Order: sequence, then C-alpha cells, then structure tokens
Amino acid sequence: MDRIKSLDVLRTFIILDLMTNFFFVGTVPSYFMHADWAGCTLADWVFPGFIIMMCILVPMLVESKMKNGFTQKEIIIYGFKKFALLMFLGFFLHLFPDFNFETFRIPGVLQRNGIIFFGSIILYLILRKITSNSKKQIYILLGLFVFILFGYYLIGRPFNFLGLEQKFDFYFFKGHMYYYTYDPEGIVSTIGAFGTGIIAMVLGILKGSKEIKSDKVKATIILVTGIVFIILAHLFSGYMPIVKKIWTSTFVLLSGGYIFVLYGIIYFVVDIYKLYKPGKFVNILSKYTLELYVTGYLISTIISRVKYNGIPIRVRAGNILISMFGNRLSYWVFFIGGIIFLFLMFIVFDKAKRFIREWKIALM
Repeated sequence: MDRIKSLDVLRTFIILDLMTNFFFVGTVPSYFMHADWAGCTLADWVFPGFIIMMCILVPMLVESKMKNGFTQKEIIIYGFKKFALLMFLGFFLHLFPDFNFETFRIPGVLQRNGIIFFGSIILYLILRKITSNSKKQIYILLGLFVFILFGYYLIGRPFNFLGLEQKFDFYFFKGHMYYYTYDPEGIVSTIGAFGTGIIAMVLGILKGSKEIKSDKVKATIILVTGIVFIILAHLFSGYMPIVKKIWTSTFVLLSGGYIFVLYGIIYFVVDIYKLYKPGKFVNILSKYTLELYVTGYLISTIISRVKYNGIPIRVRAGNILISMFGNRLSYWVFFIGGIIFLFLMFIVFDKAKRFIREWKIALM
C-alpha cells in the first residue's frame, strides 16, 4: 500500500504532540498537560490521534490485502498478530524496569489500541460483506457511531459516568490500575474509544472512495464534519462533560472534530495544492510511530528512574538547562533535543534496515 503524504504529516503532528509527554523539564506549558478532569488540551489529542491514524488505514489496508490475494482468514490472523504485539508491548512498558507482576498496570494505551485495531478489522470485513458501496458503508458506520455515543450516555448517566467505569475497572483490575478506583484506559471508556476508531474508518473510506472522486470535495467534507463535531461536543457538554480520562461521548466528538479539521487543512495543503512536500523528518517520524512511542517511553522511564549521585538524570539535566535558559525556555530546549536525538537514531535504524534487506536480496 502506497504511503499517503497528508496522512504522514498528520502522524508527524500526533507523534510530536505525544513526545511532549516524554521529554520535559522545567515549566511544562499548560496546553501540553492533560486536563485535570473536564476539558481538552493538546495533550488530550494524543491518544485519540493514535487511534485515528491507526484506524483510518483499516479500510485501505484490508482492500489492499484483498487485491493482493489475501483471504479473509489471513487478514484476521494479520490483525490478531498486530493485536498480540500491541498487548505484549503495552504489558512490557508497564512492567519495565521493575517487572513487578503483583502491581503492574494491566490496561494501557497500546493494549486499548490493539483491541480497537483488531475490532476495526473485523468490523470492516463484516461491512464489506454487507455492501461494497463506500457511501453506504459510511452511512452504516455513522449510524453505529451515533448508537455507541448515545448508548454510552444512557448507560453512564445513572452512575454519573465515572461511577460505571469504577465499578468495572475495580472489579476486574483491582491493584493493577493507573488510579486506585479506575483506569483512564479502562473497560467502559473503551466503548467511547471504539467510537473514535469508527469515525477514523469513515475518514479512511472517504479518502479512498471511488464514488466521490474530487479531492477538494473530500477535504471539504472532512473539514465541515470536524467543525460539526466540535459544535455538537460543546452543545452536549452540559449533559455529558468532555472528559478524556473516561473518554466520554462529548470527548470523542471534540477530539475527533479537532483532528478532522487539522487533517482537512493538511489534505488541502499537502495533497491538493501541494504547498508543502514532506521531507526526511516527516518520512522518518511517520514511518516509525510505534517504534518512536516505545523508544520515547523507555527513555523517559530511564531518565526518570536512573540516578547519578542520588539525583535522577531528568532532574539533573533539568537543573542544568534551567540555570542556562530559565524555567520556560529549558522545556523547549530539552524537548527539541529529545526529538533531534530520536530522529537521528531512527535515520540510522532506517538505513540499517534497508542495508539488511538489500543484503538478503543479494544473497538470494
């Protein structure tokens, strides 16, 4: 499957937003900090963005594999392998570096992404059996999207939303959660997160639609849909608060709306008017999003836990930078330095991969 430049740029935005959670010292800007409860900051875009940039490719991925002779069973096995890999990596990151199985966190970002990715593949395979018409597929998915958001509201309202999450998470994951009584990637909130996956599939179907041929029409639909989602989120926030920590229906609408608007703009700039041509930086960051997440997480954990003369490396580096650049500027120096380090690391990694691949071909 050929790479789509506008999606590469979107993935780069999301991965850079994510890295603000890993490379920080000094005073962190408020927009890079998660909302305490109700609200939505740039930091709260990250994990919906991860789901969207993953599930937007599901329709294109399935169709590409079908054209290349893959059977439905083989595609399901492929999806299950990705699910198993994400679950394994999620558990590993939560266990590292102590590997304490008695208290390690069971729910997590990668675990949830694995569940939603695998579920999205199953859903799309069912959908394409019902109809091959992209417009009908979009209408069915939008109907399911509304059903999920409204259903989440109905079942959560009697428990003030958080109470329902607490009941399930505390019963199944007691002692293995981010918070004592519930987890931000818990069971009930995964319902809302799956809604994010569904609108991402709608975006993917629209992007590859043969019934709608004009890219300008597609980009306009994406922009308008995003704006409508944002308006609806604010209109209904009085009934169901916008809360990332339990992934409420209004949070699905707002975060999805922001990302739709962002992608609509990128679509116009990159794919339609070609005002920006992605270079090496975008190519590397968009190509290795999962690897960057895992590497960034491990580096962040190491510099927070490993001590030099009794002081964690992050604190020591922060003190040095703050003395040189001040509290606010030191944050950006450390963040940009971390991104440059990862970028250079993955350039080497990418070249090594190509060298090994070419070496194998030469030996065949």
